[in-house]
Amino acid sequence: MRLAFRPTALVILVGLGVLAACRQLVGIHDDPPSGPAAESGDAGAGDAAVCGIAYAGAACEACLETSCCPEANACKGDLACSVLEGCLGACDGGDPACRAKCTFAHIVGADTNETQLAACLGSQCEGPCGLPCDGVAEYFGADAAPGCQSCLATTSCAGQTCGVGSACPSSLSCALAYHTLDRLEACAGLGPDAGPTALASLATACGAPCLIGQQWECIGHLETTAPTAQATSLQVELFDQVSAEPVSGAAIGVCTPFALDCAPAPEATTDDGGFAVPPVTVPAAPAGSLQTGYLVVTGVGLYPTLIYWGFPLSEPTAWIETGVLSNADLSLLEAAGVSEYDASVDPSRGIVGVKAVDCDYTPATGVTFDVQPADAETQVFYSTGGALIPTGPTTNLGSAIIVDVPTGLVTIRATPAGFDHPSSVITVLSKAGAFTAAGMPPNQ
Repeated sequence: MRLAFRPTALVILVGLGVLAACRQLVGIHDDPPSGPAAESGDAGAGDAAVCGIAYAGAACEACLETSCCPEANACKGDLACSVLEGCLGACDGGDPACRAKCTFAHIVGADTNETQLAACLGSQCEGPCGLPCDGVAEYFGADAAPGCQSCLATTSCAGQTCGVGSACPSSLSCALAYHTLDRLEACAGLGPDAGPTALASLATACGAPCLIGQQWECIGHLETTAPTAQATSLQVELFDQVSAEPVSGAAIGVCTPFALDCAPAPEATTDDGGFAVPPVTVPAAPAGSLQTGYLVVTGVGLYPTLIYWGFPLSEPTAWIETGVLSNADLSLLEAAGVSEYDASVDPSRGIVGVKAVDCDYTPATGVTFDVQPADAETQVFYSTGGALIPTGPTTNLGSAIIVDVPTGLVTIRATPAGFDHPSSVITVLSKAGAFTAAGMPPNQ
């Protein structure tokens, strides 16, 4: 299955083969640095700091005073920024593990003063302060940061486009500050270089040492909040699962979460580019409700599709980009590996496509799926990028196809390797002769 991210897209699930990009990067939580400097949030110079914030090491401090004094002074007057930078400044030589601990111990969100100081230090003081590749590795957590930074340094800073002067650091900081799924999605809209385009090369070059697709620090810390009392304007983009070509003329309607016989009147039709016109309006949920709902997509030559975005909507706008199956795609699905393992596509049952993502919305590796209820005919096939195999866990595509799913409400669990509990649990509707696409961001 292919996952294609857009800077402002709430992406669910698409295609049978190719990974396109990654989402904002969030690291693994660890204990913050200890000692007087870290506890006080100051690098140790206090009022003696010429430019408000002190950095360990004479060369780094001299560079800060020469090149970044206005930014440091502005940070000093901002409590959140000064506490974080005080902790970062105590990390001698820009130690990446130390900086990562600070980043997660003192989360500031999208703080302009912090972003501007970080950008200045990255562009003007990278060498003296020990910040190769603008210190991007610190966003991956203390466990990954040293290896991640080493990899970046040997690959000509694959993540450099997520460095100084870009909106990417703001997006990363914003993502750290929010543990509600809908707000995390909105962090990607801070600028055209805030998200996947800026980070795609980093994921390709250093995905393993940076633990991309294995960031689970938000598990157990996600906030479950009811959506605000407002409708959401949902921009939908559809394309064919196999050819990846835009799907035009598809009718789209909205259903409530567990409506078993929902046949909504179409609210929009996709144009030649696959975009819904007009955007689909998702009504405000009842007060205190955590209902999510789903879309129903129909059209000439299309296999009926249900699309679950997977969490309550609270932002005024969101974007779904997902693939649909054509009737002709079913034979290709079997050719990709299903029939090889004595499975078939039974039209009296449902097909469910699932994609697990980690805490940074990157397709999750090392995840297994299970579905209940199930029987001997129900099989999970994991996508390897060109083939489907009946054994997990997920590759860097994070996805699987479940065939011959009993009709009715089914519950799917995604469990990362090494976990004794799932990262995501979602209940969806399986319908005879229909395809259900379910995004599975962490929700536990």
